[in-house]
Order: sequence, then structure tokens, then C-alpha cells
Amino acid sequence: MMYVVAAIIAVAAFALVAYPLFQRKEEPELALQPLDIEVDDLHSRREAVYSAIKELDFEYQLGNLSQDDYQDLRNQYRQKAASVLKEIDELTQVTPQSPDGRPTREDEIEEVVRSLRAKGGQKPARSKAKARFCSQCGAPAGQVDHFCASCGSALTRACGGCGAGLEPGDSFCPVCGARAAKGGK
Repeated sequence: MMYVVAAIIAVAAFALVAYPLFQRKEEPELALQPLDIEVDDLHSRREAVYSAIKELDFEYQLGNLSQDDYQDLRNQYRQKAASVLKEIDELTQVTPQSPDGRPTREDEIEEVVRSLRAKGGQKPARSKAKARFCSQCGAPAGQVDHFCASCGSALTRACGGCGAGLEPGDSFCPVCGARAAKGGK
């Protein structure tokens, strides 16, 4: 009796483990949409052009190409890459809408960006304050700082003519117009 119960448990365990192996699998749909095939082809062309540009750069660095040939070929490959990227954008352009049919917030933002770009790419007004950087280490510095927080070097110099403070990069004194000494204090 014990052998029968053990046999039934063994058969049940085997069936439980083997059941997924004997199930009929549904074949996935392998047919790609024509659009998907075109996009995949364009991605392949894009990668080929990128590889050609990299190879061209390598050949130029080795000295196998003259400067003129390199520039001509690089411009041709860049134009090909741009046209392929444009085609990809045109094929994959999707216009999502919210469930109620109104444009989404992202669409509104994109429309504003398009209108700004159409105005001729006007640049936003810059603030009057110039960014300051240390002339020794290049670290950013505040407007009122007199010494660099990274390396400790002086951020301002004094004019030899009037004693007014000079900013790094000033060639002339903003007060008296005297030529600033290069690298001097």
C-alpha cells in the first residue's frame, strides 16, 4: 500500500513538473508591419553612416587622408546621416492626444517651442552680471568673492593708474582706461 501511495505522489510530481514542457506554445506573430521594416532599415543605414564617419576619422588621424579629402568626405557622410535621421523622424513621428481628444500638455509645449523657433531663433536676454571664473584653476566664483574657493588665488587685481579693481580677463581699467598689466597685481 505504501508503494502505491509513493508511486502516485511520484507520478503527480512528475506531471506537475513536466506539464509546462508539453503545453502547446502559441506562435508569436512574426510579421512586421511595413513601417517597422522601413524604420529598422533606416536604423541600419544610420549605424552604417556613423561607422563610416568613425572609420574616416581614424584614417585621417593615421595620416592616410589629406585635410581637403577628409573634410569633403566627412561633409558627405554628415549630409547622409542628416537625411537618414530626418527620414527616421518623419516615419516615427507620433502625435499623442489625451483620451478626450484635446492636445496633451506636451503638445502645447512643443507648439510653443515651434513658434519660438519660427520667430528666427531669437536669443533670450542675458543677465547683466557676468559669470566669473578663477584665472588659475577655472573654478566658478561668486560676484563678491575676492579669492578663489578652490585654489586660494586672488580673483581681482588693482589698476596701476588709479587703483580700481580689475576683473580677470580685463585688458583695460574700466575707470581710467589704463592698460592693465598682464598677470600683475
